[in-house]
Amino acid sequence: MSGTRIDLADIVVLPAFDRLQEGMRRLGAIASKALSESLRSGGDVAPAKLQFRKPTGPLSPPAFFGGTLTPAARTTTDSSLVFLCGVIARQAYELLPANPGLPDLIVGLGIWKCECGLEPEQRTLLEKFVRSLGDHLGSPDWHLTIHERDAYGPVIEVSSRLSLMGVYHLAKDDDWDDVASDFFHQRCETMLAMLTSLAGDGAVTMQTALHALTGED
Repeated sequence: MSGTRIDLADIVVLPAFDRLQEGMRRLGAIASKALSESLRSGGDVAPAKLQFRKPTGPLSPPAFFGGTLTPAARTTTDSSLVFLCGVIARQAYELLPANPGLPDLIVGLGIWKCECGLEPEQRTLLEKFVRSLGDHLGSPDWHLTIHERDAYGPVIEVSSRLSLMGVYHLAKDDDWDDVASDFFHQRCETMLAMLTSLAGDGAVTMQTALHALTGED
């Protein structure tokens, strides 16, 4: 019969874990502020149909620290299109850190397709969107990831990331606020600008075209 055991390494790591959680909460607050400010500063070019949401459901601590935008009629937990800005520390829905156990700063768009796979013209639309993000930012820093699901259509992720190790090296001996704020502001403003650009034949905005991929009303 085996009893309860806790390794010494697990006991002594608790203070470090608490400091990490507090640091991610602060970075999440910076992300939420950047997202809110970018949405307000966008004025006429900000996506009119997206509203700011506080963390809720799987996209909340301890998995995600930050803010989200969703279409006005839907909350984060029932929307099939979510704009997220923050720190992804654990798996939230199909979204997860690029390297397990290593949290990322992330600005991105999650699109949950209700059924069927991607048609060639839909993939072309997504690839064009990713290229436009890179061209606007002046860096090929955006990536398209398709998460396949058995019973439903795929989850489409368009995101730009920076691992906490990357933030550590960029900040050097200074605090992380400026590095994180610059990352979040630049990418939020880029994403919002590209969502309001015209897609395809110019009949609809990119946000409308991407939302149509979900299959929801």
